[in-house]
Amino acid sequence: SEPAAVEAPLEFVRKRIACTSYNIQDDELRSRALNRFRVLVNLDLHATGIGESMLNCIGSLDTSTDVLQVLSDALSSKATGTLLKRSSSLWRWANWVATTDRGTCFDQTEDTVYRYMNHLRDSGAAPTAASHFVEALRFSDQIFRLKKMNLHSVLTSRVTGAAHTMFLQKRKLQQAPAFTVEAVGILEDLCNEDPRAHVRVICGAILFCIFACIRWFDAMRIESVWLDNYITMCLLEAETSRHKTSMTKESKTRLLPFTSLGRFIGSADWARSFMLARSNTGLDEGKIFLPSWNEVAQTWSAYPMSSGEATCWIRELLSAAHVSDSERFSSHSCKCTLLTWAGMCTLFMREERTLLGHHVEPQTKSSTTYSRDSQILLQYKVLKLINLLRSERLKPDVSRAERLSMLVRQADNPLDEDLAQTWQEPELELS
Repeated sequence: SEPAAVEAPLEFVRKRIACTSYNIQDDELRSRALNRFRVLVNLDLHATGIGESMLNCIGSLDTSTDVLQVLSDALSSKATGTLLKRSSSLWRWANWVATTDRGTCFDQTEDTVYRYMNHLRDSGAAPTAASHFVEALRFSDQIFRLKKMNLHSVLTSRVTGAAHTMFLQKRKLQQAPAFTVEAVGILEDLCNEDPRAHVRVICGAILFCIFACIRWFDAMRIESVWLDNYITMCLLEAETSRHKTSMTKESKTRLLPFTSLGRFIGSADWARSFMLARSNTGLDEGKIFLPSWNEVAQTWSAYPMSSGEATCWIRELLSAAHVSDSERFSSHSCKCTLLTWAGMCTLFMREERTLLGHHVEPQTKSSTTYSRDSQILLQYKVLKLINLLRSERLKPDVSRAERLSMLVRQADNPLDEDLAQTWQEPELELS
């Protein structure tokens, strides 16, 4: 049994190192995508409107206009991930067109496009490759203004039908499950008691994502984080302007607030331990919320921790604590945990669960925009939810039948009255 105990941590370390070795800066990825678009447009400058604009800049000999800046400005509103996906699809298409001596990628007929669909299908390409290619053509027509291809004539029913047929072969989506109460409690204990400072920081970041309902990608873009205390109440707050829901230029220039309770079921505030560990490891001085951990140098790196590395940490820590089926949890389990628990009780209305996940319904957009403190009432209800978990009146990890039976038994006893009888804050009263 002793060799197995040694082998398991080494395996987790190997996985984490593999995840950190491919951590590339966002600016570098964007430059890679822009260079690919530049090559594709330059293949035939007369085939696109943006190509003709670049050609006019060169012909006018206007030194004040940067030709490459024209392309960069045209793509400025698109996310880096979108540019990577579209450029990869078009790059593969351009390579196939060049290999078969059919001209350039932005000057083709419907028959050639359909032949390419069959090529993707016969060559064993990914089930989503054809659909991504169709989206890339529409993207090109929207951004570059195709001059020699009529997209309506090219994307016929047999072309889109072939893409649809391939897409249906995609592996069925398996969403990451919510954390169990036991798993969250273990992460809280590790954040409070683990002797390794970097582990306390990582566990605190995971807990903050859980209780603030944050995507891991959004959490890595947090610009500032601070602690708010009053007697026994502890809140951890943060804000960012770069998140998945920032679609418009207004939302990209407005900070999105994140708020989380600093204690779950432990005897101490994990948020205090998290902030103290951040300070002791020098993270207060940097601009990265949680950098990647360099296992060789035993220090923080200069890049944000990827979701893959976070998943490895989650599975490693829970596996060491002997949590059953720890391999099924991932960084995607963070945001859905509290939202899943909120949907299991009658405390939250639909609009409140939507707002808890940092989305706003059209009917409540105005009131939410002009409310400067919309998260506090939600955290009051989250505290009630945690009290339900503490008193075992809500058991998220039991079967659906058992939860339904508990709801039926509690139907005649309102939650607010029952909570007032079963839960008090003795420390707050003493203070």
